[in-house]
Amino acid sequence: VAMDPPRHGQYRKPLVDPFKAKVIEGLEAQIRVICRDIMAETVHAGPVVEFVHDVAAPLPTRVIGQLMGLPEQDWSYIHQLAERMLAGQDPEVVSADGAGSLLEMVGYAMSFAATRRLEEPRPDLTTVLLNGDFGGHLMTDADFGSFFVQLVGAGNDTTKTMTSSGDRKSTR
Repeated sequence: VAMDPPRHGQYRKPLVDPFKAKVIEGLEAQIRVICRDIMAETVHAGPVVEFVHDVAAPLPTRVIGQLMGLPEQDWSYIHQLAERMLAGQDPEVVSADGAGSLLEMVGYAMSFAATRRLEEPRPDLTTVLLNGDFGGHLMTDADFGSFFVQLVGAGNDTTKTMTSSGDRKSTR
C-alpha cells in the first residue's frame, strides 16, 4: 500500500508462485476444515448466529494463520487485533485503540519472524517471506511486520465483506 514501483514489484515477485491457482487449490481441504470448525462453533453459540461476526469474520484470520504457519492458539488473538485495528468506521465496534492494535500486531509479527528465523524452514508463507529475495535483500523483521499487518488487515476486511455479501455460485 505504501510502496511504489519498482520496489513494489520486487516485493510481489517472490509471492507469485505461492499464490498460483494450483497452490491455492491444494489448500481446499485445510480451508474446508476451518469452515467446518467455524460452523460447529456456531452450533454451540446459541439460537441466534450473527453471520458476519460469527462466521465470515473469523474465516480469513484462520486461513491466513494456516498459510503463515502461525500457532493455532494465536489465531483468535490476531483476529481480535485485526478487528480492533480496522473498526474505526464501525460504530458498533469503534475503538480508540486502533493504532495501539496496529502496533501490537506489528510487534507480534516481528517477534514471530525472529523466532521463525531460528527454526527449520517450513512449507508455509512465512518461510517464503523470510527467505525470499526482495530486490537483492532478505525481508527484515520490520518489513515482515509491515507486510503481516497489510496481509491480515486487508485479508480480514475484504474477505469478510466478500463472504458476508456474496452470492453462492458453484460449478460443483
